[in-house]
Amino acid sequence: IGSKALPGSEDRRPMVRKFATRSINLLLHWILGFEGSDTHGLKAFRRTALLPVATACRVTGDLFASELVIRAQRERIVIREIPIQLHEKRPPAINLIRRIPKVVRSLWTLRKVLGPPPRR
Repeated sequence: IGSKALPGSEDRRPMVRKFATRSINLLLHWILGFEGSDTHGLKAFRRTALLPVATACRVTGDLFASELVIRAQRERIVIREIPIQLHEKRPPAINLIRRIPKVVRSLWTLRKVLGPPPRR
């Protein structure tokens, strides 16, 4: 996963977008036990390894990538993160504030579907 949050990464997005990313990653950690630094970076994977995980996903939209990564972690699929350089070429098409209610509903759905974080 290309991570905006790893040491060595460079995130040139506006502060509000960086704050939103950090906030959702903290919530994913606290509520679902997410163990990485980012779920929404570019991904490369083996189709055979991830197809069953992707098929099991229930959330669409903003948190699909998060569910995919968290399910993969819970299946103990090896996930590697690499730092990336990111700068937006154009503003996002959807207003960040307007996305919050949908993200919160999706987070609640994920918690119901995935259950509590596994004990390690």
